[in-house]
Amino acid sequence: MKRILIYFGDEQQKQPIVEQVLKDMHADYRILQDADLNQHVANLMGLPGFDEIPDAKPAHHSIDLMLFEDASDEEIQKVNECLQAKGTAMQRKAMLTKHNKDWTFHDLLSEIEREHTYFQTMDAIRTLLVQSSELVIEAYTPASWKSYEQAFYQAYECMNRECSMEELNGAYEALSSAKKQLEPAG
Repeated sequence: MKRILIYFGDEQQKQPIVEQVLKDMHADYRILQDADLNQHVANLMGLPGFDEIPDAKPAHHSIDLMLFEDASDEEIQKVNECLQAKGTAMQRKAMLTKHNKDWTFHDLLSEIEREHTYFQTMDAIRTLLVQSSELVIEAYTPASWKSYEQAFYQAYECMNRECSMEELNGAYEALSSAKKQLEPAG
């Protein structure tokens, strides 16, 4: 593990614990502030050939993030375990790539948050789909079951074809609503 960039966003209370864990691991890290967010990731990481953007305006994100340069799964897992042992966690982690090194850290945070929201919605749909196995068709009116079944298949298809965030949100809302509107038979 070469270097770690850390941004705490609205989770500043984590900083002392995270810093202690990384010091104990002899990790090379840098804590980023709002003033750093409109700088390129590569510059913040200290890579050669990337100059600081002059007069970059400060920005703020609510989320926290650890960005790793050349870390193995085992090294990241060790960081996770040490943080958990101290009673905290950094939920969002990313790796430096040739693709994201040219981004500003602000743009990287926005993309990470978008992806995080996408996967949370996928998990919520997956939970609703699994819960459907407990439902008995005969227990509900045919009309309400038909609406539920249509929403179920829409959500299932959406998950299988990795649809857009808008489609995913629509599928979740439709399935959640159809489940709530199931009417007991007779």
